[in-house]
Amino acid sequence: MLRLGISKQDRVFTPTKETLNSAGYRLRNFDRTEEVDLKDEDLRLIAVKDIDQVAFMIEDGELDGLLLGADIAYEAQSRISSQLQGAVTPLFDLERAKCRIAPIGMPDTLGKLDWLLSKYPGLSRQYLEREDVSELLKTNTKDIQVRPFGSGADVQIRRALKGNQMATDIVETGNTVRQNGGKILDEEGAAQAFGLRAPLPNVMEASIQLFAVGDLDAIKDRTMSEFKQRIEIVINAEKYRMVKYNVPNQALPNVLALTPERKTPTITPAGEGFSAVEVMIDKGKAPKLIVQLQQAGANSIVATQPDLISAT
Repeated sequence: MLRLGISKQDRVFTPTKETLNSAGYRLRNFDRTEEVDLKDEDLRLIAVKDIDQVAFMIEDGELDGLLLGADIAYEAQSRISSQLQGAVTPLFDLERAKCRIAPIGMPDTLGKLDWLLSKYPGLSRQYLEREDVSELLKTNTKDIQVRPFGSGADVQIRRALKGNQMATDIVETGNTVRQNGGKILDEEGAAQAFGLRAPLPNVMEASIQLFAVGDLDAIKDRTMSEFKQRIEIVINAEKYRMVKYNVPNQALPNVLALTPERKTPTITPAGEGFSAVEVMIDKGKAPKLIVQLQQAGANSIVATQPDLISAT
């Protein structure tokens, strides 16, 4: 049975649950339990509460995969023993719950930096070792120390008695940081106000992703492959629109040239001198394309969202 760790954090769990339900995985009482066995799917879903738990379970061989925020997966990997480094392998990005881990500073911590607060100490140490980061910070510090801390590190900086601190933390809109007087140092203007000559890069972009843990045997690999395909089918349906339209045959070449199809369009006769076309297009391009199709001679244009679309 494939053992898959899933985060119960609200920001991640709700979209994860919706995606799994759409993919046909019925979670039943998973909201109120720590584990659920989907025996017909040869799959066990295990709730993981925090980064330390994920790291411990990887080291103890209790997980075959993860479906959670990439920030959690990579920070957990940074905490496990060296012989297990690289055990976490990304398989598919669901592109849900998008955020970034950004460097944060407070106006009263300008100048020399002594500490970096973060609930991502492993990723933060790797971040400080990056050449592009150390080059920008070299006038502010020679030996910045990473201090593990809970979320909301920007607030703690403000409350701390000691100055000379910055943080790395999750940023979505950035409004909470700004309301607490913080500066998000990967943004233009904020970095300069902090005394940097250019914005710092962010630590990482994060979203919900599917990961394999370690080497899977043939049976678990097959289960994971099917799980990935079913998730991908759900995500694909959200990215595309099925566009149907009629077009005079003499205008057909020009109209087809406008259509950035995902696959070859389906063309069928639609009465004398007309053809009916069905084509899959990128969701974001649909409104503009419909106008262009009308201008090129197409009519009776309908765009719908498919429930599911195969990965290939």
